[in-house]
Amino acid sequence: MNEIQEDVSAALADQHFTTYNWLRNKYYSYTDLSSILEIYAFGTISDYFHNKSLLPALNKAQLSRLRQLTLVGLAEDSVEISFDKIRAELCLESQTWLADLIDLNNPVVIKFKIDELEQVIRVEDIFQTRDVFSSQDMPLRILSFDQVSFNVSKMINALKFIRDVKLAKVTDALKSKKDLSAEAVSATRRSSQLKRRLEG
Repeated sequence: MNEIQEDVSAALADQHFTTYNWLRNKYYSYTDLSSILEIYAFGTISDYFHNKSLLPALNKAQLSRLRQLTLVGLAEDSVEISFDKIRAELCLESQTWLADLIDLNNPVVIKFKIDELEQVIRVEDIFQTRDVFSSQDMPLRILSFDQVSFNVSKMINALKFIRDVKLAKVTDALKSKKDLSAEAVSATRRSSQLKRRLEG
């Protein structure tokens, strides 16, 4: 494995790495590498399995990262995702799917709560977004333009998520802080009044 292959292999497992399309454009002359990076930038783990014969093999950590990215894509469409959809879209094995799902809950990528009673997960926060294909990018090798064009609508949904969920959290936090400050002032006043009474 040469240095470029090592760099790409590391990026495919790195939960902090988010610019897969940039890397795809950079190494476009390497067909195998740009093809798998295309899946990471725009596709899903299902796309990987459907095109597995054309792509480099992935290790466990790399598959987990691709599942995370797939889940981020699902969360950009809806903050509530059913177990059935998760099992199908993430290609999880029936015996270990819940444990594998728990492993995807990560403060760097996506945060969610599992509701076993309702058979859903509820997304609390998304810390990463999927890449968006533009006319300046190198041509696609594996995916169709129709598949990739959905990423624009996903980005719009991600912005709506920021507006509706994250801003609401900030507002609540500020309100809570204000309430706590008011309570502290009130407690200080009560303490001063009590002190004056004791001194009097």
